[in-house]
Amino acid sequence: MPGRIWMMPLASPIETRLFLAATSETLSFSSDLPIVVVDTLRAGISASSRTPALMHVYDVQEDGQPVWIKHLFFKVSAPSK
Repeated sequence: MPGRIWMMPLASPIETRLFLAATSETLSFSSDLPIVVVDTLRAGISASSRTPALMHVYDVQEDGQPVWIKHLFFKVSAPSK
């Protein structure tokens, strides 16, 4: 009696994507400096605690298209008064 061959499906690679919503005014924004976006995921920032946040850095290529440079996880707090 021939044996049975069981084929196990291969796992696909994990993929992460980021989407940002911006207003139409950002289309006309121009700067020689990179753009830094800090996202606290709707959490408030206070001087008494450190809030987890995510920072994204974008630059503009020679053709005018934005390019994502890097992201960084960190904790932010407001300056004490």
